[in-house]
Amino acid sequence: MTRQFAVSIAFALLLCGCGDSPDPASLANTKFNKGNGFVEPEDWDTAIASYSEAIRLKPDDPDFYNNRGVTHQKNGDQSKADADFAKAKELRAKK
Repeated sequence: MTRQFAVSIAFALLLCGCGDSPDPASLANTKFNKGNGFVEPEDWDTAIASYSEAIRLKPDDPDFYNNRGVTHQKNGDQSKADADFAKAKELRAKK
């Protein structure tokens, strides 16, 4: 089964109410992994957008902030990187 076909089936099931919708944590991990996929080709803006969506869905995961911080840093925005690193550190201290 191709990935596009699987996504189409899942979308159809969601539309008809025939399947369980994924929980926010699962969606967040999907967005996080998607962001990781945009790092290698250096598509910083898309990676940052994916990490930001993961953070919106699951704001208590320090890895999401850390990866977005690294990506901001590689994209030349050190102030945003520092803010994300600080948030990741804060969240790790709470665990």
